[in-house]
Amino acid sequence: MSTFIPKITEREKQIVKGEMLDEKGCIIFDGTTRLGEATAVLWRQCNPNFLLQTRLVSFVTTETHMTGDQLYRLLGTILLRDLGKQPEEVIGDARDSCSTNGVAERYLEGLCPAMARNKCISHVLVGTGQHIKLPRLGLFMVSAATLNPSPNLDPSPNPNPNPNPNSNPNPDPNPDPIPNPNPNPNPNHHPNPYPRPDQVYLIQLLTHSHAFKIAFKEVMGESMKSYSTIRWWSRFDLMEQLAHGFPRLDQLITVLEERGIGDATTPHLREIYDDYSRELRHELAMMMDLKCFKDATYMLEGDQLEGLRVFETIEEIRSKGYTLEDEPSNMPNLAAVLRDDIVISVGTKVYEYFGAPHNAWYDGKVIKVTNGANGLPELFTIKYSDGTTIDAEEHEVRRVLRIHNSDYWHECCTNAKGAFRYLENRITNNCPPAYHYKDCYQMWSLVLKHS
Repeated sequence: MSTFIPKITEREKQIVKGEMLDEKGCIIFDGTTRLGEATAVLWRQCNPNFLLQTRLVSFVTTETHMTGDQLYRLLGTILLRDLGKQPEEVIGDARDSCSTNGVAERYLEGLCPAMARNKCISHVLVGTGQHIKLPRLGLFMVSAATLNPSPNLDPSPNPNPNPNPNSNPNPDPNPDPIPNPNPNPNPNHHPNPYPRPDQVYLIQLLTHSHAFKIAFKEVMGESMKSYSTIRWWSRFDLMEQLAHGFPRLDQLITVLEERGIGDATTPHLREIYDDYSRELRHELAMMMDLKCFKDATYMLEGDQLEGLRVFETIEEIRSKGYTLEDEPSNMPNLAAVLRDDIVISVGTKVYEYFGAPHNAWYDGKVIKVTNGANGLPELFTIKYSDGTTIDAEEHEVRRVLRIHNSDYWHECCTNAKGAFRYLENRITNNCPPAYHYKDCYQMWSLVLKHS
Protein backbone atom coordinates (compact mmCIF):
# COMPACT_ATOMS: atom_id res chain seq x y z
CA MET A 1 0.00 0.00 0.00
CA SER A 2 2.92 2.37 0.63
CA THR A 3 3.47 2.73 -3.14
CA PHE A 4 -0.01 4.20 -3.54
CA ILE A 5 0.22 6.78 -0.77
CA PRO A 6 2.25 9.36 -2.76
CA LYS A 7 -0.17 9.02 -5.68
CA ILE A 8 -3.20 9.47 -3.43
CA THR A 9 -1.62 12.48 -1.75
CA GLU A 10 -0.75 14.10 -5.06
CA ARG A 11 -4.26 13.48 -6.40
CA GLU A 12 -5.79 15.04 -3.28
CA LYS A 13 -3.56 18.09 -3.70
CA GLN A 14 -4.71 18.52 -7.28
CA ILE A 15 -8.38 18.31 -6.20
CA VAL A 16 -7.83 21.00 -3.54
CA LYS A 17 -5.87 23.13 -5.99
CA GLY A 18 -8.74 22.88 -8.47
CA GLU A 19 -11.24 24.01 -5.84
CA MET A 20 -9.08 27.05 -5.10
CA LEU A 21 -8.53 28.07 -8.72
CA ASP A 22 -9.21 31.82 -9.17
CA GLU A 23 -10.90 31.96 -5.76
CA LYS A 24 -10.10 34.62 -3.18
CA GLY A 25 -9.68 33.52 0.39
CA CYS A 26 -7.87 33.57 3.72
CA ILE A 27 -4.72 31.77 4.82
CA ILE A 28 -4.67 30.36 8.36
CA PHE A 29 -1.48 29.17 10.02
CA ASP A 30 -0.36 28.00 13.45
CA GLY A 31 2.40 25.95 15.04
CA THR A 32 3.09 24.05 18.24
CA THR A 33 5.11 25.45 21.14
CA ARG A 34 6.98 22.29 22.07
CA LEU A 35 10.52 21.24 21.21
CA GLY A 36 10.51 20.85 17.47
CA GLU A 37 7.49 22.18 15.65
CA ALA A 38 4.48 21.09 13.64
CA THR A 39 3.03 23.87 11.50
CA ALA A 40 -0.42 23.57 9.94
CA VAL A 41 -1.52 25.82 7.06
CA LEU A 42 -5.15 26.07 5.94
CA TRP A 43 -6.99 27.91 3.17
CA ARG A 44 -10.52 29.23 3.71
CA GLN A 45 -12.79 30.52 0.97
CA CYS A 46 -16.43 31.01 0.03
CA ASN A 47 -17.26 28.99 -3.08
CA PRO A 48 -19.65 30.08 -5.88
CA ASN A 49 -22.51 28.37 -4.00
CA PHE A 50 -21.84 30.59 -0.97
CA LEU A 51 -20.56 27.70 1.12
CA LEU A 52 -17.54 28.21 3.36
CA GLN A 53 -14.74 25.77 2.61
CA THR A 54 -11.67 25.14 4.76
CA ARG A 55 -8.88 22.96 3.40
CA LEU A 56 -5.65 21.75 4.97
CA VAL A 57 -3.04 22.68 2.38
CA SER A 58 0.17 21.91 4.28
CA PHE A 59 1.41 20.17 7.43
CA VAL A 60 5.13 20.58 8.06
CA THR A 61 7.29 19.28 10.90
CA THR A 62 10.70 20.71 11.80
CA GLU A 63 13.41 19.77 14.28
CA THR A 64 13.59 23.27 15.74
CA HIS A 65 11.23 26.23 15.95
CA MET A 66 11.03 28.38 12.86
CA THR A 67 11.80 32.08 12.96
CA GLY A 68 9.37 34.61 11.53
CA ASP A 69 11.42 34.89 8.33
CA GLN A 70 11.48 31.11 7.85
CA LEU A 71 7.72 30.88 8.39
CA TYR A 72 7.12 33.66 5.87
CA ARG A 73 9.18 31.85 3.26
CA LEU A 74 7.24 28.66 3.91
CA LEU A 75 3.89 30.45 3.50
CA GLY A 76 5.04 32.22 0.37
CA THR A 77 6.18 28.93 -1.17
CA ILE A 78 2.86 27.24 -0.36
CA LEU A 79 0.75 30.07 -1.76
CA LEU A 80 2.68 30.96 -4.90
CA ARG A 81 4.34 27.71 -5.95
CA ASP A 82 2.30 24.84 -4.50
CA LEU A 83 -1.17 26.35 -4.82
CA GLY A 84 -0.55 28.74 -7.69
CA LYS A 85 -2.34 31.62 -5.98
CA GLN A 86 -1.95 35.20 -7.14
CA PRO A 87 -1.01 37.73 -4.41
CA GLU A 88 -4.26 39.67 -4.89
CA GLU A 89 -6.28 36.50 -4.24
CA VAL A 90 -5.09 36.40 -0.62
CA ILE A 91 -7.50 38.80 1.08
CA GLY A 92 -7.00 37.80 4.70
CA ASP A 93 -5.11 35.76 7.24
CA ALA A 94 -5.79 34.32 10.69
CA ARG A 95 -3.28 33.53 13.41
CA ASP A 96 -2.66 33.65 17.15
CA SER A 97 -0.51 36.21 18.98
CA CYS A 98 2.78 34.33 18.84
CA SER A 99 5.56 36.76 17.90
CA THR A 100 6.87 34.42 15.19
CA ASN A 101 3.48 34.43 13.48
CA GLY A 102 3.37 38.21 13.75
CA VAL A 103 6.69 38.62 11.97
CA ALA A 104 5.64 36.24 9.19
CA GLU A 105 2.34 38.10 8.82
CA ARG A 106 4.05 41.49 8.40
CA TYR A 107 6.30 40.10 5.68
CA LEU A 108 3.36 38.36 4.01
CA GLU A 109 1.40 41.61 3.97
CA GLY A 110 4.07 43.10 1.73
CA LEU A 111 3.63 40.20 -0.68
CA CYS A 112 -0.19 40.25 -0.54
CA PRO A 113 -1.25 43.92 -0.18
CA ALA A 114 -4.99 43.09 -0.12
CA MET A 115 -4.61 40.89 2.95
CA ALA A 116 -6.59 41.89 6.07
CA ARG A 117 -4.73 40.90 9.23
CA ASN A 118 -6.67 39.04 11.91
CA LYS A 119 -5.77 37.48 15.25
CA CYS A 120 -7.75 34.67 16.85
CA ILE A 121 -10.20 36.10 19.41
CA SER A 122 -10.44 32.77 21.23
CA HIS A 123 -6.70 32.90 21.75
CA VAL A 124 -7.12 36.36 23.28
CA LEU A 125 -9.80 35.01 25.63
CA VAL A 126 -7.59 32.09 26.67
CA GLY A 127 -5.24 34.62 28.26
CA THR A 128 -7.95 36.16 30.45
CA GLY A 129 -8.16 33.24 32.85
CA GLN A 130 -4.51 33.49 33.80
CA HIS A 131 -5.17 36.95 35.24
CA ILE A 132 -7.89 35.94 37.70
CA LYS A 133 -6.48 35.85 41.23
CA LEU A 134 -7.41 32.69 43.12
CA PRO A 135 -5.32 32.78 46.32
CA ARG A 136 -6.65 29.50 47.76
CA LEU A 137 -8.42 27.77 44.89
CA GLY A 138 -5.36 28.20 42.68
CA LEU A 139 -3.22 26.17 45.05
CA PHE A 140 -5.99 23.65 45.77
CA MET A 141 -6.58 23.01 42.07
CA VAL A 142 -2.91 22.27 41.48
CA SER A 143 -3.14 19.63 44.17
CA ALA A 144 -6.65 18.30 43.72
CA ALA A 145 -7.07 18.58 39.97
CA THR A 146 -3.42 17.89 39.10
CA LEU A 147 -3.19 20.89 36.87
CA ASN A 148 0.16 21.82 35.36
CA PRO A 149 0.43 25.58 34.85
CA SER A 150 -0.60 26.28 31.27
CA PRO A 151 1.68 28.17 28.90
CA ASN A 152 1.09 31.90 29.06
CA LEU A 153 -0.08 32.18 25.46
CA ASP A 154 -0.97 35.85 25.72
CA PRO A 155 1.17 37.50 28.41
CA SER A 156 0.34 40.90 29.83
CA PRO A 157 2.22 43.98 28.64
CA ASN A 158 5.91 43.21 28.84
CA PRO A 159 7.94 46.20 30.06
CA ASN A 160 11.00 44.79 28.28
CA PRO A 161 9.84 43.28 24.98
CA ASN A 162 12.45 41.43 22.98
CA PRO A 163 13.80 43.96 20.43
CA ASN A 164 14.53 41.21 17.93
CA PRO A 165 11.22 39.65 16.82
CA ASN A 166 13.02 36.80 15.05
CA SER A 167 14.96 35.66 18.10
CA ASN A 168 13.71 33.31 20.78
CA PRO A 169 10.21 32.90 19.27
CA ASN A 170 9.14 30.53 22.06
CA PRO A 171 10.34 31.94 25.38
CA ASP A 172 9.66 30.75 28.90
CA PRO A 173 6.10 29.29 28.83
CA ASN A 174 5.23 31.25 31.99
CA PRO A 175 6.89 34.66 31.55
CA ASP A 176 4.13 36.50 33.39
CA PRO A 177 2.92 34.50 36.42
CA ILE A 178 0.31 36.05 38.66
CA PRO A 179 2.07 37.29 41.78
CA ASN A 180 1.02 36.38 45.29
CA PRO A 181 -1.09 39.35 46.51
CA ASN A 182 -0.97 38.27 50.16
CA PRO A 183 2.43 36.76 50.97
CA ASN A 184 2.17 34.63 54.09
CA PRO A 185 4.70 35.55 56.80
CA ASN A 186 5.07 31.86 57.63
CA PRO A 187 7.42 30.44 54.97
CA ASN A 188 6.31 26.89 55.72
CA HIS A 189 2.61 27.53 55.18
CA HIS A 190 1.56 27.72 51.50
CA PRO A 191 4.45 30.01 50.53
CA ASN A 192 3.28 30.52 46.94
CA PRO A 193 -0.34 30.08 45.88
CA TYR A 194 0.73 30.25 42.22
CA PRO A 195 3.37 27.54 41.78
CA ARG A 196 5.93 27.77 39.04
CA PRO A 197 6.80 24.61 37.07
CA ASP A 198 9.64 23.79 39.46
CA GLN A 199 7.32 24.09 42.48
CA VAL A 200 4.44 21.84 41.49
CA TYR A 201 5.75 18.62 43.05
CA LEU A 202 2.29 18.14 44.59
CA ILE A 203 0.70 17.27 41.26
CA GLN A 204 2.92 14.37 40.26
CA LEU A 205 1.23 11.53 42.16
CA LEU A 206 -2.36 12.42 41.37
CA THR A 207 -1.54 13.12 37.73
CA HIS A 208 -0.97 9.42 37.20
CA SER A 209 -3.21 8.04 39.96
CA HIS A 210 -6.01 5.85 38.64
CA ALA A 211 -7.06 5.21 42.25
CA PHE A 212 -7.72 8.94 42.68
CA LYS A 213 -9.97 9.00 39.60
CA ILE A 214 -11.93 6.03 40.94
CA ALA A 215 -12.37 7.69 44.34
CA PHE A 216 -13.44 10.95 42.67
CA LYS A 217 -16.14 9.20 40.65
CA GLU A 218 -17.41 7.25 43.68
CA VAL A 219 -17.77 10.36 45.84
CA MET A 220 -18.73 13.01 43.29
CA GLY A 221 -20.95 10.75 41.18
CA GLU A 222 -19.21 11.55 37.90
CA SER A 223 -15.82 11.06 36.29
CA MET A 224 -13.23 13.77 36.67
CA LYS A 225 -13.04 15.98 33.59
CA SER A 226 -9.93 15.97 31.44
CA TYR A 227 -7.49 18.86 31.36
CA SER A 228 -5.54 20.53 28.58
CA THR A 229 -2.23 22.28 29.24
CA ILE A 230 -2.93 24.51 26.22
CA ARG A 231 -6.30 25.96 27.18
CA TRP A 232 -6.47 27.68 30.57
CA TRP A 233 -10.27 27.58 30.54
CA SER A 234 -10.29 23.79 30.36
CA ARG A 235 -9.68 23.86 34.11
CA PHE A 236 -13.01 25.66 34.48
CA ASP A 237 -14.76 22.32 33.91
CA LEU A 238 -12.89 20.91 36.90
CA MET A 239 -13.73 23.95 39.01
CA GLU A 240 -17.37 23.54 38.04
CA GLN A 241 -17.28 19.92 39.24
CA LEU A 242 -15.78 21.01 42.56
CA ALA A 243 -18.38 23.78 42.89
CA HIS A 244 -21.33 21.46 42.27
CA GLY A 245 -19.87 18.79 44.53
CA PHE A 246 -18.49 21.10 47.22
CA PRO A 247 -20.60 19.57 50.04
CA ARG A 248 -18.87 16.23 49.26
CA LEU A 249 -15.36 17.62 48.98
CA ASP A 250 -14.56 16.89 52.62
CA GLN A 251 -15.73 13.31 52.10
CA LEU A 252 -13.49 12.96 49.02
CA ILE A 253 -10.42 14.03 50.98
CA THR A 254 -11.38 11.62 53.78
CA VAL A 255 -11.62 8.73 51.28
CA LEU A 256 -8.18 9.64 49.91
CA GLU A 257 -6.77 9.57 53.43
CA GLU A 258 -8.40 6.25 54.32
CA ARG A 259 -7.15 4.55 51.14
CA GLY A 260 -3.67 6.03 51.35
CA ILE A 261 -3.98 7.80 48.00
CA GLY A 262 -1.59 10.72 47.57
CA ASP A 263 0.59 10.26 50.61
CA ALA A 264 2.34 13.59 49.96
CA THR A 265 -0.49 15.50 48.29
CA THR A 266 -3.56 14.57 50.32
CA PRO A 267 -2.25 16.15 53.58
CA HIS A 268 -1.91 19.44 51.70
CA LEU A 269 -5.46 19.12 50.41
CA ARG A 270 -6.69 18.48 53.93
CA GLU A 271 -4.73 21.42 55.32
CA ILE A 272 -6.03 23.84 52.68
CA TYR A 273 -9.61 22.62 53.00
CA ASP A 274 -9.67 22.75 56.82
CA ASP A 275 -8.09 26.21 56.94
CA TYR A 276 -9.79 27.84 53.98
CA SER A 277 -12.99 25.95 53.09
CA ARG A 278 -14.96 29.20 53.28
CA GLU A 279 -12.57 30.96 50.88
CA LEU A 280 -12.60 27.95 48.54
CA ARG A 281 -16.38 28.09 48.38
CA HIS A 282 -16.33 31.81 47.62
CA GLU A 283 -13.70 31.50 44.89
CA LEU A 284 -15.53 28.60 43.26
CA ALA A 285 -18.72 30.68 43.24
CA MET A 286 -16.80 33.58 41.72
CA MET A 287 -15.50 31.33 38.94
CA MET A 288 -19.05 30.20 38.14
CA ASP A 289 -19.91 33.87 37.64
CA LEU A 290 -17.00 34.24 35.19
CA LYS A 291 -18.24 31.45 32.94
CA CYS A 292 -18.90 34.08 30.27
CA PHE A 293 -15.19 33.99 29.39
CA LYS A 294 -15.12 30.24 29.00
CA ASP A 295 -18.34 30.17 26.97
CA ALA A 296 -17.07 32.91 24.66
CA THR A 297 -13.72 31.16 24.17
CA TYR A 298 -15.32 28.06 22.70
CA MET A 299 -18.32 29.73 21.05
CA LEU A 300 -16.13 32.03 18.93
CA GLU A 301 -13.86 29.38 17.47
CA GLY A 302 -14.80 27.35 14.44
CA ASP A 303 -14.86 27.49 10.65
CA GLN A 304 -18.32 28.93 9.99
CA LEU A 305 -19.80 32.37 10.77
CA GLU A 306 -18.53 32.82 14.33
CA GLY A 307 -17.02 36.17 13.33
CA LEU A 308 -20.50 37.70 13.18
CA ARG A 309 -20.82 37.18 16.94
CA VAL A 310 -17.41 38.47 18.05
CA PHE A 311 -18.25 42.14 18.61
CA GLU A 312 -21.51 41.76 20.50
CA THR A 313 -20.17 38.85 22.59
CA ILE A 314 -17.10 40.80 23.70
CA GLU A 315 -19.18 43.93 24.34
CA GLU A 316 -21.40 41.95 26.71
CA ILE A 317 -18.33 40.86 28.66
CA ARG A 318 -16.95 44.41 28.72
CA SER A 319 -20.23 45.86 29.99
CA LYS A 320 -20.24 43.32 32.81
CA GLY A 321 -16.70 44.32 33.74
CA TYR A 322 -17.57 48.03 33.86
CA THR A 323 -20.23 47.49 36.58
CA LEU A 324 -18.82 44.36 38.22
CA GLU A 325 -18.67 45.76 41.76
CA ASP A 326 -21.80 47.89 41.55
CA GLU A 327 -24.48 45.23 41.16
CA PRO A 328 -24.66 41.85 42.96
CA SER A 329 -26.53 40.58 39.91
CA ASN A 330 -23.21 40.66 38.02
CA MET A 331 -21.88 37.97 40.36
CA PRO A 332 -25.04 36.12 41.49
CA ASN A 333 -23.32 32.95 42.73
CA LEU A 334 -20.77 34.87 44.78
CA ALA A 335 -23.51 37.12 46.16
CA ALA A 336 -25.56 34.07 47.16
CA VAL A 337 -22.77 32.35 49.12
CA LEU A 338 -21.76 35.61 50.82
CA ARG A 339 -25.36 36.21 51.88
CA ASP A 340 -25.59 32.64 53.10
CA ASP A 341 -22.69 33.32 55.50
CA ILE A 342 -24.42 36.29 57.15
CA VAL A 343 -26.16 35.84 60.49
CA ILE A 344 -29.28 38.01 60.31
CA SER A 345 -29.87 40.10 63.42
CA VAL A 346 -31.02 43.56 64.46
CA GLY A 347 -29.05 46.11 62.42
CA THR A 348 -28.41 43.85 59.42
CA LYS A 349 -28.63 45.96 56.24
CA VAL A 350 -30.69 45.18 53.13
CA TYR A 351 -30.89 46.71 49.67
CA GLU A 352 -34.03 46.04 47.66
CA TYR A 353 -35.62 47.17 44.41
CA PHE A 354 -39.32 48.01 44.33
CA GLY A 355 -41.18 48.21 41.05
CA ALA A 356 -44.01 50.48 39.98
CA PRO A 357 -45.02 52.93 41.17
CA HIS A 358 -41.68 53.33 43.03
CA ASN A 359 -39.20 51.96 40.46
CA ALA A 360 -36.25 52.59 42.75
CA TRP A 361 -33.73 50.93 45.07
CA TYR A 362 -34.19 51.40 48.81
CA ASP A 363 -31.78 50.88 51.69
CA GLY A 364 -33.12 49.29 54.84
CA LYS A 365 -32.15 47.44 57.97
CA VAL A 366 -33.59 44.88 60.35
CA ILE A 367 -35.04 46.61 63.40
CA LYS A 368 -36.77 43.67 65.09
CA VAL A 369 -36.57 39.87 65.18
CA THR A 370 -39.67 37.93 66.22
CA ASN A 371 -39.06 34.32 67.17
CA GLY A 372 -41.48 31.88 65.62
CA ALA A 373 -43.97 30.10 67.85
CA ASN A 374 -46.39 27.23 67.33
CA GLY A 375 -44.62 26.21 64.14
CA LEU A 376 -44.61 29.70 62.65
CA PRO A 377 -41.43 30.90 60.94
CA GLU A 378 -39.13 33.53 62.42
CA LEU A 379 -40.05 37.04 61.26
CA PHE A 380 -37.76 40.01 60.64
CA THR A 381 -39.07 43.56 60.64
CA ILE A 382 -37.30 45.73 58.07
CA LYS A 383 -37.42 49.52 58.03
CA TYR A 384 -36.59 51.18 54.69
CA SER A 385 -35.12 54.61 54.00
CA ASP A 386 -38.57 56.09 53.23
CA GLY A 387 -39.89 54.99 56.65
CA THR A 388 -41.84 51.98 55.42
CA THR A 389 -41.67 48.81 57.55
CA ILE A 390 -42.22 45.28 56.29
CA ASP A 391 -42.23 41.89 58.04
CA ALA A 392 -40.41 39.18 56.10
CA GLU A 393 -39.28 35.59 56.58
CA GLU A 394 -35.61 34.61 56.56
CA HIS A 395 -35.44 33.49 52.93
CA GLU A 396 -37.03 36.78 51.83
CA VAL A 397 -34.53 38.82 53.83
CA ARG A 398 -31.50 36.79 52.82
CA ARG A 399 -31.96 37.37 49.09
CA VAL A 400 -31.81 41.17 49.55
CA LEU A 401 -29.01 41.40 52.11
CA ARG A 402 -26.65 44.25 51.25
CA ILE A 403 -23.25 42.77 50.47
CA HIS A 404 -21.89 44.85 47.58
CA ASN A 405 -20.49 47.56 49.85
CA SER A 406 -18.48 45.14 52.00
CA ASP A 407 -14.68 44.99 51.85
CA TYR A 408 -14.72 41.28 51.06
CA TRP A 409 -17.08 41.77 48.10
CA HIS A 410 -14.72 44.40 46.67
CA GLU A 411 -11.74 42.12 47.29
CA CYS A 412 -13.39 39.28 45.34
CA CYS A 413 -14.36 41.62 42.51
CA THR A 414 -10.79 42.95 42.39
CA ASN A 415 -9.51 39.38 42.07
CA ALA A 416 -11.90 38.82 39.15
CA LYS A 417 -11.17 42.13 37.43
CA GLY A 418 -7.79 40.95 36.17
CA ALA A 419 -9.54 39.02 33.40
CA PHE A 420 -11.63 42.02 32.33
CA ARG A 421 -8.60 44.34 32.52
CA TYR A 422 -6.52 42.01 30.37
CA LEU A 423 -9.23 41.83 27.70
CA GLU A 424 -9.66 45.60 27.76
CA ASN A 425 -5.90 46.13 27.35
CA ARG A 426 -5.80 43.82 24.35
CA ILE A 427 -8.67 45.43 22.42
CA THR A 428 -7.52 49.00 23.20
CA ASN A 429 -3.85 48.31 22.35
CA ASN A 430 -2.70 49.07 25.89
CA CYS A 431 -0.10 46.32 25.53
CA PRO A 432 3.02 45.53 23.47
CA PRO A 433 2.47 45.81 19.70
CA ALA A 434 2.68 42.03 19.22
CA TYR A 435 -0.56 41.66 21.18
CA HIS A 436 -2.56 44.57 19.73
CA TYR A 437 -6.11 43.60 18.81
CA LYS A 438 -7.77 46.98 18.27
CA ASP A 439 -7.73 46.87 14.46
CA CYS A 440 -9.19 43.35 14.42
CA TYR A 441 -11.88 44.36 16.89
CA GLN A 442 -12.87 47.36 14.80
CA MET A 443 -13.07 45.07 11.78
CA TRP A 444 -15.50 42.77 13.61
CA SER A 445 -17.64 45.78 14.58
CA LEU A 446 -17.89 46.76 10.90
CA VAL A 447 -18.75 43.17 9.98
CA LEU A 448 -21.64 43.24 12.47
CA LYS A 449 -22.94 46.58 11.16
CA HIS A 450 -22.95 45.41 7.54
CA SER A 451 -24.13 41.83 8.12
